[in-house]
Amino acid sequence: MKRPTDKEKSSRRSFIEQLTALGLLSSLPGSNLLAKDRTDNVNLKQEDFIPYLQLLTPTSAVIRWIDFADNLSWLTLNDGLKEVDVFQITDGFAKSGIGVKEFQLSDLQPDTHYSYQIKSKTIRQYKAYDIQYDAAEESEKYHFTTPSSHKSDMACIILNDLHDRPSSYQELLRLEDSDYDFLVLNGDTFNYLENENQLFKNLFFPLGRMIKGAKQVVFSRGNHETRGTFSRQLKKYFSYPDNTFYHSFVKGNVRFIVLDAGEDKPDQEPVYAGLAYYDQYRQEQAKWLTALLQKKRSKAIKYQVVIMHIPPFHSGDWHGTMHCREVFHPIFEKYKIDLLVSGHTHRAGFHSRNQAHNYPILIGGAPEEGKRTIIKLSSSEKGLLATLRKDDGTLLAQEWL
Repeated sequence: MKRPTDKEKSSRRSFIEQLTALGLLSSLPGSNLLAKDRTDNVNLKQEDFIPYLQLLTPTSAVIRWIDFADNLSWLTLNDGLKEVDVFQITDGFAKSGIGVKEFQLSDLQPDTHYSYQIKSKTIRQYKAYDIQYDAAEESEKYHFTTPSSHKSDMACIILNDLHDRPSSYQELLRLEDSDYDFLVLNGDTFNYLENENQLFKNLFFPLGRMIKGAKQVVFSRGNHETRGTFSRQLKKYFSYPDNTFYHSFVKGNVRFIVLDAGEDKPDQEPVYAGLAYYDQYRQEQAKWLTALLQKKRSKAIKYQVVIMHIPPFHSGDWHGTMHCREVFHPIFEKYKIDLLVSGHTHRAGFHSRNQAHNYPILIGGAPEEGKRTIIKLSSSEKGLLATLRKDDGTLLAQEWL
């Protein structure tokens, strides 16, 4: 394996250490974080927030919404023939109040166009026998289309290492038309997480304006998302099949496997202050991954693609890289994955199969203008095509797998 030069290691180490020093100064868990951080959102407008699509399948979907006020909110779904109101219901209660709402849509039809709106009523008074609302308000109409249940074609966009640069969504996604099914954020979307306001300004608002609630968003955690006071709240904002950052899903003829590589330094590093157990966490995922890949897969699944922020090769010899190599690489080899897509190194490139790893590794670029990249994966009966472009549209790699 080619090791990075001293200059490359020094440059990357300097960048990471500056951010780590800032982010981990406040990594101890806080109390009542959502209430405290809500005060930072006073200048944000509810009408600027756009719902986001999660866990889309041919027959189901999840749409998430965040209320800035003490509201009862629901989703109205329209398939062109009828409308249905959908609430988030837990223990018999329709969920209300400030914060995240999760609307689960079931019994959808494959390959069908749906429109939806969010409707809300502010709770003006809440007494045992006297609940009063303000007049209902509604969002604009949004749209999505369910995948076909038999189509093998699939296309996705993958972005990585944006590091709190919200303008990158527009500047990168403008390079692609809307001909893709879903978007993956493959780690280090943020430098570290301080409050909910950061999620709005550097993710939900800018990305929402680009995709308008029409494309599924898959959030894969990077090592920088483990840092900062608000990092422990992050999972509340996304839907995962088993409420774990690591999971798998099928799109077209591709099984995607999302792994959480955790931190890049040893758990015992003083900067983690005794709060890190990522070696154990990666071993837990390795057991899950083995069990998943041991099962006989459907004939419809032709390719297996792993999404993981830290690559086990071409990433120096930091602990996170080496431990990912130790626990995940043998499984990748044994079960013959078709592609690994990573970020983390800030050095974009396509690394073909070789004696070190018998699977190709595609690594996205850095956060700075001129070094950013956009990855597109497209599959069909013809094959799986991986494309890597710079932020000016320059083609860096295009490989059929």
